[in-house]
Amino acid sequence: MKKLLFLVVILSYSLCIAAQGRKSFSVNPGKKIVEEIPITEIYKYAEFKLGEVSLRNGTAANVKLNYNSVFGEMQYIDPKNGDTLSLAEEKNIKFVVVEKDTFYFDEGWLELIGGTSTVRIAKKKLLEITNRERIGAMEVPGFAAIETYNKYTGSQHMRDLVAKEKLVFTEHISYYFGDRFNHYSRANRKGLLKLYGDSSEKIDKWIRENKIDLSNEDDLKKLSVYLQSL
Repeated sequence: MKKLLFLVVILSYSLCIAAQGRKSFSVNPGKKIVEEIPITEIYKYAEFKLGEVSLRNGTAANVKLNYNSVFGEMQYIDPKNGDTLSLAEEKNIKFVVVEKDTFYFDEGWLELIGGTSTVRIAKKKLLEITNRERIGAMEVPGFAAIETYNKYTGSQHMRDLVAKEKLVFTEHISYYFGDRFNHYSRANRKGLLKLYGDSSEKIDKWIRENKIDLSNEDDLKKLSVYLQSL
């Protein structure tokens, strides 16, 4: 029993330490999300930027784009009426380029941060409601609160989302390895070494000797540089 209690205490402490490194934002009842969370935290860019959406059928479109980390969606400005909308049918999108940044979609939008022709290294940033039981605690004037969050995910009504109770949004960043077919999985040593076959032992040795943390962006960029040298 004492051993179990000790393990629970250690686990709780570890989770607390991990959470301390992440940004959190509180939204009080009656407050709009965009008034309580900095726009530069909600969006990748301070303003929508001209980018290119390339489809798998070979066509492309140039529109103003921005990634919304609350909804986890790539949004764009409709050139016809100026509304903010989200890209739909993402599986038909090959990639999105905004200035020097490239994004791929695989069960969520991933931003490329490094890699080679063999492996791509990407990250996903989300601002998640810490208590998921409160995920329906949003309302847009004139609509039922129980449906609002899902109905308005990625819509132009982002500015109208109001918290009905106190909510805490916490930053969550995760990293992924992808193959040349754009199939991504969470970044771990086993997945990486599987992609490299004959070079796996050499790579594994380098990772251990350099104490590379595959959940640290700076370390992943160092890994990317090393892989490019092979």
